[in-house]
Amino acid sequence: MGGLARKSAILNKAKLNKTNFFVVDAGDLFFKTKTINPGIPTDIAKINAETIVSSLNKIGCDALNIGEKDFALGIDYLKGLKENSEFPYISANIKNNLGSFIFNPYTIVNKNGLKIGIIGLSSSFEYENILVEEPVEALKKIIDFVDAQSDFVLLLFNANENDLNKLHNANLPVDFIIQSKSKKRSNDGGKKEIPVYSCGDRGKYLYEFDFLYNEINNKFIDIAQYESTIKLMERKINNLNNPTNQNVQKTNQENKLEQIKNYKIKMKEAEDVIDNAVNKIIVNKIALDKNFIDDPEILKIVDI
Repeated sequence: MGGLARKSAILNKAKLNKTNFFVVDAGDLFFKTKTINPGIPTDIAKINAETIVSSLNKIGCDALNIGEKDFALGIDYLKGLKENSEFPYISANIKNNLGSFIFNPYTIVNKNGLKIGIIGLSSSFEYENILVEEPVEALKKIIDFVDAQSDFVLLLFNANENDLNKLHNANLPVDFIIQSKSKKRSNDGGKKEIPVYSCGDRGKYLYEFDFLYNEINNKFIDIAQYESTIKLMERKINNLNNPTNQNVQKTNQENKLEQIKNYKIKMKEAEDVIDNAVNKIIVNKIALDKNFIDDPEILKIVDI
C-alpha cells in the first residue's frame, strides 16, 4: 500500500506544473485476483480496498473503470465502496441481470473548457447476477453520443488482446486507450491507429501522459511510437556496421548499403512525423521506488 503515498507525491507535483490535469484508473484496482484466496482473510482484503478508496478521495480521481477483479468480494461490497467514493465508477457494458447499467457508462470531464469523454469497458466475464455485454458492441451504442460532446475520447478498457483487436478493426472515434488486465508495461502505444498503453498489473509504475495540442480536432501523434522506430533503425544500422557480426560478414557490400539506406529512410520518416505533429502524446513511465518521498497525508490513511 506504500505505493499510494508515492503516487500521491508525484501527482501533487504534477498538479502544480500542469494544466488540464486529470487522474484515471483502467480497472482491477481493488483486488489482485478474481476471488479472495482462502489464505487471505476477507477483513484484510476489505481494509486494503477501503484504504484505496480513502486515499483516492484525498488524491483525487476523475474516473475509475470497473474490471473483473473488482468484483472479488461481490457486487454489494463493490457498491458499498462506490457509495464511499468521491469519484465516478464507470462501465458501459457491465449490467445487472435485468440489463440495466450498474454504473454510469461514461463521464465527461471539463478541464478549463477542454471536454474529455471517458468511457469504461471490460472484456466479458461471468459473475452471479451480472451481465457483461460484448464490449465493442456496447461501445458502438454510445460512442457517437460521447464523441459529439467531447474534444477528446479516452477509453479505459479492462481488456484481453482479442477484444482490443476487435476494437481496432471497428474504426470507432476513440483517441486513446488505457488497458488494464494485462501484465505488460507498454513503452509506446503500438502501431495501430489508436494508441494503447498497458500499465502492468503490479502497481510499481505510474504512467504520466502529456497531451499537447494546437488544434484539438487534429489527430494526436504518439511520439514514443516513432521514437521507438528511430531507436530500432539505429540499432539495425549499428548491427550492420559491426565488423564482428558473423551474419553481416555474409552480406555483400551492395546489399548492406541498400539495407542501411532503407533504414535511414524509415528513420527520416519517423523524424518527420514527430517534427510535423500538430498534436502530441508524450509518455513518462515513472517507477514508484524510494527516490520519491511519500505523501505524509496518504501515509496517515495507509497506516491507520
